[in-house]
Amino acid sequence: LDRRRQRVLIAGCGSGHQVAVELRTYANCDFVALDCSPGTLAYAKRKLRAALSEEQFQRLRFVVGDIMQLGPTSPIACSGGFDLIICCGVLHHLTRPVEGLSRLASMLAPDGLLQLATYSRVSVESWRGTIMNWLRLADASRHLYDENGCALRAPTPEEIRAVRRQVLQLPPGHEVRDLLVHFREFFTYAGILDLLFHPLETTYTLAEMRDELLATAGLRPVAVFFADVNTDLAAR
Repeated sequence: LDRRRQRVLIAGCGSGHQVAVELRTYANCDFVALDCSPGTLAYAKRKLRAALSEEQFQRLRFVVGDIMQLGPTSPIACSGGFDLIICCGVLHHLTRPVEGLSRLASMLAPDGLLQLATYSRVSVESWRGTIMNWLRLADASRHLYDENGCALRAPTPEEIRAVRRQVLQLPPGHEVRDLLVHFREFFTYAGILDLLFHPLETTYTLAEMRDELLATAGLRPVAVFFADVNTDLAAR
């Protein structure tokens, strides 16, 4: 490491869980937590203020901003760029993911790293069709879809609880139940919205990420990791 403090950007920090994890992973670094939602960012700030030590909290800067507006003149731009940019679970929800990644890459230091996590096409295609077919027919959720099976709107928290309740009432061994309880996102409102009801998402294979996303942004892969440490160890 060089003598200055390393700088980390968390692009799309959400409710703050990712920030807490990375803050404890990368000691003695300064962080910018960026999110496009003022309400979500305020919630993250309140949670982290309560959970972190004063020293840890002082290493954080919270900024409301859009990945698609990042560039050399954006408010978070810093001399020399960021040493590490973390963007997990965000890029695949952008209208133009390739442009979004290029904008993130423009914020990197010359020898900086970008940690990226997106939806896997192989994984999503293994379960999504089954779940979507069930949701369009289930008593708790069928009113959320039109006659062509297209989503009409996002469900309310009460409707999400009803969906979760109906899933958990399915017998153990039922395909839909077994698939959904596997996801930790299934057990929170924001998580299940992202998993099942997000209006925009793009999935990728590793080859597509390399050839479509990384190459266009002028990046190259240096490693592959899994968010779950046990899965990561098993893959190695």
